[in-house]
Amino acid sequence: MNDRLYTAMSIKEQTRDLWKICFDDSEAFVDMYFACRYADRINKVLMEEERVVSACQLIPYTLSFGPNSKIPIAYVSGACTHPAYRKQGRMRQLLAAAHQELFDQSVCFSTLIPASASLREYYGRSGYTSCFCYDIRQLATTDRHAGQQGRMAALEVHPLPLQDPLDVAACAFFQERMGSRLCCIQHTEADLQVVRKDLALEGGSLYELAADGIRVGLAFCRPADTGVLHVDELLLADGWEVDEVLLRLGELVGVSSVCCQLPPVKGMHELGMARVICVEAALRHFARLHSSESFFIQVVGDEDLPDNNDYYQLSGGGCRRGFRSSVVYTVFTIPRLTRFLFSGLHPYMSLMLN
Repeated sequence: MNDRLYTAMSIKEQTRDLWKICFDDSEAFVDMYFACRYADRINKVLMEEERVVSACQLIPYTLSFGPNSKIPIAYVSGACTHPAYRKQGRMRQLLAAAHQELFDQSVCFSTLIPASASLREYYGRSGYTSCFCYDIRQLATTDRHAGQQGRMAALEVHPLPLQDPLDVAACAFFQERMGSRLCCIQHTEADLQVVRKDLALEGGSLYELAADGIRVGLAFCRPADTGVLHVDELLLADGWEVDEVLLRLGELVGVSSVCCQLPPVKGMHELGMARVICVEAALRHFARLHSSESFFIQVVGDEDLPDNNDYYQLSGGGCRRGFRSSVVYTVFTIPRLTRFLFSGLHPYMSLMLN
């Protein structure tokens, strides 16, 4: 493509072309992403001679952060640099600018999912650290369980048509169950419809689980391969046991085993990384979560956001900045502080189109 035609393209069109160069996604997925998820206001780019050479999208989410608390975060999607401009610090520069914009909006954390171990190390140099984990439960449907009798035998599984929008009741059930998790990225109803479209493109299935005509669960599943049903998200009403439901689901779908991703009880499998962005805002939420405790924190070494480098006192559910000579401060780098803020919460993310 000649330069004149290239520069006449919109930023969105250039970003889309760059995506196709950098990622091995289907045309259908790219069409869906740029129609449903992309927006100019969340797209951040670096230009070289009027061309987009590096881009990422900062998708806004909320994160449940302890009981009855939700905080603003961003999810970095589609981070890429044209092969001809790599290893020149372009993405590092773009992320620094993105972090400053998020800081100005008082966003607490930035999150992302690295596609490889080398990228995990790369993002670590911008202050990201592994935080979001998951557990895996795999069960053979030939196993027999006491729960397969009684009410489990009456559990019904109904596939929901992915070509149609999810109804209000299904969205409400999804959000209520997701919102009950202590530390979990939340999906809006609009975002849930994007998840549905992505699942349809993959040839996956969304199952409603019902008992006595009442919805008791939703299961988001990728296509079964070699007889294994992969469940990317399972949301259940209170009182229903995961193992029992998975066995029944596998039995009714007709597979030999079920493999389900679940929120971690302990950090088992690494998935997403996080970076604290607005330290003061994040510490205020942390202070409210730990209102009976006191902490004296010094933040150092934040090159992207030097305004974060300061002394903080947390006590009585509040946070104040400023140095006090009479106390001893615990020194935190940005990665260490991020891990500290999530300690004991076992943060979880799912259905991120990764």
